Amino acid sequence: MHANDGFGEMSLPLPDYEDNGAPIFFLAEKALDYAKEEKLGSAVRIQDNQVVFDSPKRLLGLPTERLDAIREAISGEPAKPAGERGGAALPDPKPYAGPYTDAIEYLSEEYADATTLDEAIALRGFKAFVEDVTPNDFSPLPQGIERAGIADLWSQSTWSNGFSQRETGLEKAAYSVGDGDLLVVAPIAWKDTFPDEQNWNEIQDLGFGFYGQDGTLLPYTPFHDYDQNLFINALLTLDEGQSLACVVRESTCNGEDGINEDPCFCWRVYSCKLTVAKVIL
Repeated sequence: MHANDGFGEMSLPLPDYEDNGAPIFFLAEKALDYAKEEKLGSAVRIQDNQVVFDSPKRLLGLPTERLDAIREAISGEPAKPAGERGGAALPDPKPYAGPYTDAIEYLSEEYADATTLDEAIALRGFKAFVEDVTPNDFSPLPQGIERAGIADLWSQSTWSNGFSQRETGLEKAAYSVGDGDLLVVAPIAWKDTFPDEQNWNEIQDLGFGFYGQDGTLLPYTPFHDYDQNLFINALLTLDEGQSLACVVRESTCNGEDGINEDPCFCWRVYSCKLTVAKVIL
């Protein structure tokens, strides 16, 4: 979907805990903490009860050739022709074979040295980075591009045959993101109206989202707590002239049509692994 396509300043209201009807965005909450600790970048400021970002979507105003050059600089690989990124049909899902984790894991012996939850999350994020990093992640970058890390996104869809409808529009938007694509991370246009679906509600709560090169806001959110922290830290520490960009390292679709407990229940999870970088124009 298309949210606000402007490339100028963007702002989010600071939390008003006394107004139960006021939106509370996690990015704005964290901005208050960063301001108190004097950690905000020079492209971010607190003004008139809002956190203001200096043109975080400016990258989307560049010509396609320039965006492709930035994408190639971050990824170290040439652009793929659009025709190689799959057709309009939704993919057949792959069985999920990865690890299953939850918050209770932070109480295990593996995280015994962490004294706070934030330290445990950071440790888990570092372990994930070690598993994902490759020699290419240490190659020289052109001036004006600074790596911020590696992160995962996800977009989910569930339905029950005969009882609820499949959100094919959401899935097509998620599937439109392919290997090598460039995404821009920026605050959402919070006054816009979003569909009342779980993925969009989660984006609203975060206060930031992921935009394709055409300016489309995509139905993706950070996969893990440490991924969320990486994006929030990168956004709140942007300096003047910087934007936050990502290049898709790999993308996949997992899911099942029917599970043992309920043969009518179907699910899909679209996920992608990203190289995240700050880009100055």
